Amino acid sequence: MAFPITYATYSASTGLVTTSAGLATTFTGLVLTNPINSPVQLQLTSVTILPVVAQTAALQVGLSLGFNGTTAVTQTTPITPASNLVLGPQQPGKGLAASAATLPTATILGPLITELETGAITTVPVAGIVYPVNIVISPGGYVATYTSAASVASSLAFSFTWQEG
Repeated sequence: MAFPITYATYSASTGLVTTSAGLATTFTGLVLTNPINSPVQLQLTSVTILPVVAQTAALQVGLSLGFNGTTAVTQTTPITPASNLVLGPQQPGKGLAASAATLPTATILGPLITELETGAITTVPVAGIVYPVNIVISPGGYVATYTSAASVASSLAFSFTWQEG
């Protein structure tokens, strides 16, 4: 069930990144964290994957899920989330995003979204893949992008949209 419209909505996007392989705790891609002492739940509502360079090996792409109630995620390369409130003042959210992080606990595999194939650059999808999700992240929880192997250097961009309430 989606939060009512009175809840704040945010998004965060990476530039072009090289993803880490599998469920690594030293992570690159996009991670959304709900801090341990956060007063809100985060509801991840969509994930966008934008492949811009052909991969040298086929990659499964999805999400991984993690939780640690005592040790925070280290945001190595933080990303400033943007409020999706078009009218009115921009209110900072509680969710934290990063394109590189050290995760305190290994994640588990969540939903798989797509597979990226190898081939000439002309075979890479032109448009991003927008995937609707409904994942609630409690304080201490985190959701990260997942690729089955490391991606080609600077070949993928990701975006998350979430609500807080």
